[in-house]
Amino acid sequence: MCHNASVNGEPTQAETILHATQGQVDVIAVGGVSHGSEAARVLQSGIKAIQVASAVVKEGVQAFARMRRELLTYMPSQEESFTAQGKNRAV
Repeated sequence: MCHNASVNGEPTQAETILHATQGQVDVIAVGGVSHGSEAARVLQSGIKAIQVASAVVKEGVQAFARMRRELLTYMPSQEESFTAQGKNRAV
């Protein structure tokens, strides 16, 4: 698990670890994601999973459905992956 917030436009800790390990380690990004556009950017960078906490604290569990809808506008071909029935990964 690696912090996902960027400082001064530099790569995030999660991106740095992903690059340093040449994708040999599954990285979970923590922090900085509360909208589908942010989730799409993180997942498209090669990071395998995202921890979503702040949005859930603010909105409740409805944040998951909202983010899934938003995420699918950026990554529609991944719909099956973003369901519990898909690859046992829920968004």
